[in-house]
Amino acid sequence: MAEYSGLKVTVVGLGRSGKAMVSWLRKRGARVSVSDSRPESAFADWLGSEGSGLERAEFGGNSASLLSSSDLIVVSPGVPPSSPALQEASRHGVRVVGDLEVALEGCPAAVAAVSGTNGKSTTTALLGHLLKSAGRECVVAGNIGIPVGSVVDGLTAKHVLVLEVSSFQLDTAPSFHPRVALLLNVTPDHLDRYASFEEYAQSKARLFARQGPADLAVLNHRDARSVTMAAGLKARVSWFDAHERADAPMPAGAGIRHGWIVLRGGSGEERVMRAEELTIRGAHNLENALAACVAAAELGVGPAALASGLRTFPGIPHRLEPAGRVGGVEFVNDSKGTNVDAMEKALRSFPHQVVLIAGGRDKGADFGGVAALVREKVKAAVLLGEAADRIEEAWKGAVPVIRVAGMGEAVRRGLELAGGSGTVLLSPACASFDQFRDFEHRGEVFKEEVRRLGGGKA
Repeated sequence: MAEYSGLKVTVVGLGRSGKAMVSWLRKRGARVSVSDSRPESAFADWLGSEGSGLERAEFGGNSASLLSSSDLIVVSPGVPPSSPALQEASRHGVRVVGDLEVALEGCPAAVAAVSGTNGKSTTTALLGHLLKSAGRECVVAGNIGIPVGSVVDGLTAKHVLVLEVSSFQLDTAPSFHPRVALLLNVTPDHLDRYASFEEYAQSKARLFARQGPADLAVLNHRDARSVTMAAGLKARVSWFDAHERADAPMPAGAGIRHGWIVLRGGSGEERVMRAEELTIRGAHNLENALAACVAAAELGVGPAALASGLRTFPGIPHRLEPAGRVGGVEFVNDSKGTNVDAMEKALRSFPHQVVLIAGGRDKGADFGGVAALVREKVKAAVLLGEAADRIEEAWKGAVPVIRVAGMGEAVRRGLELAGGSGTVLLSPACASFDQFRDFEHRGEVFKEEVRRLGGGKA
């Protein structure tokens, strides 16, 4: 294991994972400096409790002088490795890694990692729920909002560590080796950070790079990119497929047979439960449930325990979350839908037209590709944020568009446009950082605005 005592380590980016890394490194005797592009005032409270033990702290930018004088840089996922200061440090021979690379070294727990463009948080939370419901010692962390550095101390070989892992984290974790790796789907996203979809897909494929024959890769049988990836993997491969198989052959993994969720392994097929009994809405969540079942079964959970866990899973905040009801109008919070594919899945979850609230910070998405679906599924679109111009242009003629300045106005106009019944759906298809701290802040503001209108729990 690496020795950190006396090592000069700079943590770049003081989000949740960065702050957790500061604490983790200082416990191990590292000489920790921090660097963040935001103003010092944004960290006043944290500096008051943690700042006294820091070597150096710089704000308002990342300086090449600090970074290049470090022995090691731990970079937060939100900071692109293409940053000029990071590039300069690399040229000086400074190693640049992320929190997964540092915190998981020597971790005795079995790691089950969930990645993909969409569905990561739901599947991560569900897999953790299935394992805990079956009596397994399990900790859930990662990109789901719980930094891995805050949970690894105290884990044993009896634990399963279930991690949501983003492409940004995979980019800075060359030694990452999950015992079970789930890739849910690969569709265009983060094209403001990656040069192409191909580069983004290659980043996702790093999930499997360190796996071997003793490990399991779980992939989506209906996702073209995943099928292509499977041919080059060293791990065993299991599949999930949410399309009804009837009497057709089924590959190893999980699928649907005559309306039942079934597992298929070396001993044949085993029924878990009726697919219609799932508590989480939408065809995409059936895929998520199947993926989680494959992983949980690999980790020792039997069909009866899987069924019990699936029936009791409540879903996660900000992902098709009931946000209240005003009269006959239902409000649904899908603030975690930060790309076009996520918005598409959300729209397909409703049998009727919805009033859609969308927009935020553009990530280079193709909004025009869903114009036909928007025409079919959206009664009116309420747009806000930096991407509103591009979205309106892409959907011209497909749906009536209303422009608003903020979330309060969006919710009020959404209620008016619903006309006394139906659904107002927040599914932005964009990042949140133009007007909000993160997608969670955006979702909480949405729910608060619904409450202001008298909306109780849905």
